[in-house]
Amino acid sequence: MSTQIVCWNEQCIYYKKLQDATIHKFGFSRKGTQRYQCKNCKKTITETKGTIFYSKHYSEETIIECFKLLANNNSLVSIERSKQVQGYTILLWLKEAAKNKSQASGLLAQHNFTENEISRLWGYLLKQKPK
Repeated sequence: MSTQIVCWNEQCIYYKKLQDATIHKFGFSRKGTQRYQCKNCKKTITETKGTIFYSKHYSEETIIECFKLLANNNSLVSIERSKQVQGYTILLWLKEAAKNKSQASGLLAQHNFTENEISRLWGYLLKQKPK
């Protein structure tokens, strides 16, 4: 990931401040995601904190591939079969991404999504019936 890492501890004086000197690498999570630690408050942060990939049981690559398939007019059923991810889970990811469309659109653009594909993803949500 190419995002800047910040401290997410609200009690820390460096909370959400870009201070490279206060954050250092601190190993990897069980999923292989880089972890960091704030030198001031000693709290650890993963590199996915604050993104649509944070706290997901699937890899960033799997989530992006599912979004790409959905944006290219594949049905949820076909994505379920090919990726072994339930359609409900994919919809939850998409709804969560839609909460912060500008950040999510930027991340998707970094993964070579065209503007047309991104708009088809948001349009897919609009077609869904509320439950």
